[in-house]
Amino acid sequence: TWSDTMEVIHGISRHEFPKTLDAFLTRIHPDDRAELSRAFTDSVQGGPDYTTAYRSVWRDGSIHWVESTARVSRDGSGRATRIVGVDRDITGRKLAEAALVESERAYRSTFEGAPVGIAHVSLDGRWLRVNRRLCDILGYRRDELLTLDILSLMHPEDLEQASKAFESLEAGTLDRYHGERRVRCR
Repeated sequence: TWSDTMEVIHGISRHEFPKTLDAFLTRIHPDDRAELSRAFTDSVQGGPDYTTAYRSVWRDGSIHWVESTARVSRDGSGRATRIVGVDRDITGRKLAEAALVESERAYRSTFEGAPVGIAHVSLDGRWLRVNRRLCDILGYRRDELLTLDILSLMHPEDLEQASKAFESLEAGTLDRYHGERRVRCR
């Protein structure tokens, strides 16, 4: 059977419902056919129920991501009699995941490629994340710098003002800290 929901998810009307796995696979993205076929066949041949994600290709050429969970029903001798599945449209989730990956790539590229030293520092002064340029400026390897804290490298004459800024950040009376300070290089 082919429900109204399946029609919406796959863009295949009840009348066009492909009655065989091979016919159904023609509507699946070529890169996903083998995995979906394997999961289905393994399950029918006695393997586990499955959940898999694949791309459904609509008549208009648009791609829609589907998550399919299937369970095989068996008769008394263990022979598969039917497979029942639930499909969900996960296109929005997949697009959000791809956007997140791209955003992370762009962030890393900007952070690492910046011509200036950049660091993320905890409220107690520990280095959380440092870029390559800051390591070059200070003369430390990244792993070394991450074991230190910014205040331990601060010039003694700048330490009091920097400590007060960190206290204000921690207290919430300051929402960001920007300033020029002298820091001892390696």
